[in-house]
Amino acid sequence: MKYTILTNGYIVNNMTITKGDILIGNNRIIDMGKKLRLPTPDTQIIDAYNKYLLPGLLHLRCPFLKDDDETSHSAIYIAISQGATFLIDILKLKSTNYDNEYIEKVKLNCQPIVADYGLHLDAACCSDYGIEELSECFLHEGISSFHLRWKYVDKLLSGELDHILRKASKLDFLLILETASVKANIQMLRENAFRKYLDRLQEIITYVKKAGVKMLITDISSMDEVDELYAFKDNDHVYAAITPGKTASHFHQRITTHDILELHSNPNIILNSPALSLPENTADYFIENGKNPSFIMEMIGQTNKPAQYLPKLCDMFATRPAQLLGVYPQKGTLNPGADADIIVWNPTVPDQIKTDGANTSLLRQDISTLILNGEVISEEQLIISHQLRGRYIHRFPILTARHEVI
Repeated sequence: MKYTILTNGYIVNNMTITKGDILIGNNRIIDMGKKLRLPTPDTQIIDAYNKYLLPGLLHLRCPFLKDDDETSHSAIYIAISQGATFLIDILKLKSTNYDNEYIEKVKLNCQPIVADYGLHLDAACCSDYGIEELSECFLHEGISSFHLRWKYVDKLLSGELDHILRKASKLDFLLILETASVKANIQMLRENAFRKYLDRLQEIITYVKKAGVKMLITDISSMDEVDELYAFKDNDHVYAAITPGKTASHFHQRITTHDILELHSNPNIILNSPALSLPENTADYFIENGKNPSFIMEMIGQTNKPAQYLPKLCDMFATRPAQLLGVYPQKGTLNPGADADIIVWNPTVPDQIKTDGANTSLLRQDISTLILNGEVISEEQLIISHQLRGRYIHRFPILTARHEVI
């Protein structure tokens, strides 16, 4: 067995920070503690002195199923550059191609990606399928969430998707509602239009609650939306994925980093995945990665208090999403037995790091090393798709067990 040990790092896990080592073997975390012994003389040693060891990011929506390979690879590499170690895309079933063999073929076609992955089902594309077909897809293929774009909310509220809601309720599957597209409309800069959107949101929440379904609403970017989602105490079936600093209107109260840390006290709030801004030249997978900070540095790097904020941040971008998406404790934690998905984060990046010469780094400047399923990727290392093969992860229903908020 090949072993790797990360030494002298600050381990951020389960809302605590402890200084010590992490031993990795057979793609899993074997042990954690202070001054662990090397299991073999040829154990790979990574010195994490003055660095933080964080659980890998779960990216809720990474388009790796696109027909354009260059676009797909660009999205994958940009997600990984931010520390993503588990990626999920949306599978659109069609009545002409549905069977288990089709889904199996999709999974095999995804194999060249470098991170572990899972799938959402596009709810609108499933409207023609009955309970038996959906049961086959969920129970045998390990897909445990529906994704619904905003343009189909009328279809939801009209009852066309009720059979999907019944299945989601029975098996405790998650309905994911995307709101980015409706807020991208310029009309949303008008207060009355935004108010109508909030009213519609509450109508959807009420309808889904009546069906007994848990729902994750993504791309929440203002405190107005947060207040609307949790205006009533019985909205505990609603989860929110929030994005800081994206609102551009005088009547919207945008979400700040401070707000996020305060919102952590609500266990139903997670952090939205970093946006994937694809380069104009899709063949260039590494555009500006090494010269730009990760979302971690953008959120807390300027506070000079990473120890104060990192536990909450990791909980919201890794642990809670893993629980919600049915992959915990395999993902989202650094406990022994979990997959070895680790971000080695450097809070004190020198000004001159990776600014000279060709910019070919896979990782953002403050991520010195990324471990994907036990494989080590360094800050100056290039990888290509056949070097690491991501595994399809069989996901389970929502895990409701939560650790105590500190």
